[in-house]
Amino acid sequence: PTMGGDEKKAIKQIVKRNKKSSIMAWNRAVIKDIEESIDCGVDAVAISISVSDIHIQHKLKTSREWVLENMVKSVEFAKKNGLYVSVNGEDASRADREFLVQFIELAKQAGADRFRYCDTVGIM
Repeated sequence: PTMGGDEKKAIKQIVKRNKKSSIMAWNRAVIKDIEESIDCGVDAVAISISVSDIHIQHKLKTSREWVLENMVKSVEFAKKNGLYVSVNGEDASRADREFLVQFIELAKQAGADRFRYCDTVGIM
């Protein structure tokens, strides 16, 4: 929904027409993205963030600590707003195993309902 315009209108229409369904919107681990999803009326969000060092360093140009902090803040914000939360570990198949376990444990502690292991480049 963060793209706005037609995308946001489409999501709102889907939510309006599917009263019996749970509608989940994809988000970056960015509070503004989650606010846009809430505005659309969804009841669930998928919060995606890279967990491999390759992605953290080259795609996000940041640190593991930043990833953990932003994931936790995003999950806590979504849960405070009554959403079902799936945390998506982008490029998990290339992530450091100890870091991935730490990431999953922190997601659970923050209130995440589900963890999605993403084999982004298909190496499994």
